[in-house]
Order: sequence, then C-alpha cells, then structure tokens
Amino acid sequence: MARFKREPGEQVLMKGAVSWIQGEIGFVNVLRGRCKITSGVGVLTSKRLVARKAIVEFPWGPLFWLIRWILGPTILFSIPRTSLASVRAETRTIIVRTIEGQEYRMMSDSLFDKTDEWVRAIREAIGIPAASSPAAS
Repeated sequence: MARFKREPGEQVLMKGAVSWIQGEIGFVNVLRGRCKITSGVGVLTSKRLVARKAIVEFPWGPLFWLIRWILGPTILFSIPRTSLASVRAETRTIIVRTIEGQEYRMMSDSLFDKTDEWVRAIREAIGIPAASSPAAS
C-alpha cells in the first residue's frame, strides 16, 4: 500500500481523527464481518482528500516506534479534489461521492462531533456553496 506524504505545493486545510466505514453499519453486519470500521486520520489538502491509518504506539519499544515513523502511515484511500462531486452528513457519518459514483463513508472520531466542520471544509474545497441554515435567515 502507498504511504502518505504531502506533495509539493500541497497545503493541509483540515486534519482530524476519522473512521472509514466499509459496508453497512449494523450489529449483525459487524458480527458477521460484513462491516469493517478502520480508525485513522482524515486529511483534507488543497489537492486531495486522504484517509490514512493511525499510527498505533504499541509498547514494543523505541526501535519499533522509529521504524513505524520512518515508514509512515498507510493510505486507506485518496481522492483527488477534482474527482469529488458531493458531500453530505447523516447522523455523525460523512458521505463523500465522487464523479465516478463511488461513495466513501467516514465518521468523526474526535471527542466533540466535527461532522459539520468536515462537511463545510470539503464543500469549500470543491466549490459547493454552503447550505443556508435556518438560523441564518
């Protein structure tokens, strides 16, 4: 798998803890292995949206930590900004759709729910105007 590394001229717009959801969420689906949830870090840059695995610091010692740091985090998925078509939020879940029709589902893993911030940042990055909120009118 590819390793995450910023490209030249790429700026980080937002970064935070996210989980990538593969399959439909449900108790039975999780038990039967039809749903896989991978914890990681979401990075929205000026060129792409990337989800990468979180580096877990096992208590195996400094040599192991150094090797993991040198290798870098593994990319779960990377979507070029020009391929992003839409983004929406559903009950703490961020659903990103590409021009090709693929859907990527993520959940905000932070202590405070940052789903709205992620949706707003992705919409700004791809040029979709923010939805008007009833409180603003």
